[in-house]
Amino acid sequence: MAFYTHPKSWQSAPYALSHALMMLGVFTDEDKTARLSQERRRKAFDEHRLRKSAREYDCDFRKIRRLQPEGARRALLPYLRRRTPVLLRIDRPDHWVALVGAERGKILLLDSIEPSALCVASWNQLRRRWVVEETRTANARYDFFPVIPRFRVLTRPNLSLGHVRQLRRRENRDIAHFWNDYVADLLDIGRVRSAQSEKVRSLGEFLARHEGMILDQVEHWHGGLDRRRAERVIRHLRFVADTLGMVISRKELNRAIASTAVLLTLWAEGERKGKPIYRKSKPRSRS
Repeated sequence: MAFYTHPKSWQSAPYALSHALMMLGVFTDEDKTARLSQERRRKAFDEHRLRKSAREYDCDFRKIRRLQPEGARRALLPYLRRRTPVLLRIDRPDHWVALVGAERGKILLLDSIEPSALCVASWNQLRRRWVVEETRTANARYDFFPVIPRFRVLTRPNLSLGHVRQLRRRENRDIAHFWNDYVADLLDIGRVRSAQSEKVRSLGEFLARHEGMILDQVEHWHGGLDRRRAERVIRHLRFVADTLGMVISRKELNRAIASTAVLLTLWAEGERKGKPIYRKSKPRSRS
């Protein structure tokens, strides 16, 4: 469960839909997505198949068509500014990507064939790569497909241009790869801010303020804590919490401290026994 990557462009459609759903707070199963990508070959993932799959997650998959690039841009940007994910095809007819935001003249997109899945493109770059349908009897057609939820979105990643550029760094790729795991653990500690949130504080600020105390306690329990790597895990947790706008109630500060300490203790034990979390395990060499 993460920002999915896959080297085959013709298998990109289910991954693009998974990215779009993740931006709506719907965390699809990674194994299910992988099985879906292997069910049929090339022609399996047209817009009709994607529409059917989106409905399974209670979302509408709308088709919007414009005949001019400027008209397509004007129709597309309002969706991205409202953080409504949009699917479209680039480079070739079977290569689908999810557009997830627009900021300062840049468009943020998730492309499963890229190493980190996270990309930034200008409008001109996107326009040149956009797959445009054109026939002898019809002008160019710019099609895109917003994924619109039929439910109230409670957990929506706020991926800004700065967040994407930070996640694209090699040292931060673990955040992208294990994004949904971080979210699941953080939801056991805090919650996403809502209009009804009162007497709360930022979960990211909480982690920053109590980091030293929590690490001291985990080091006391565990004994063999790699403090530098533990600090890196807390930085990742803070990044995800800030991206989601997560908060905790002032009444739950002690519980949040204990929950974070337990989480880090489990992480440290996994590192020691060769069963890590938030990191891919390396195969043991045969002697």
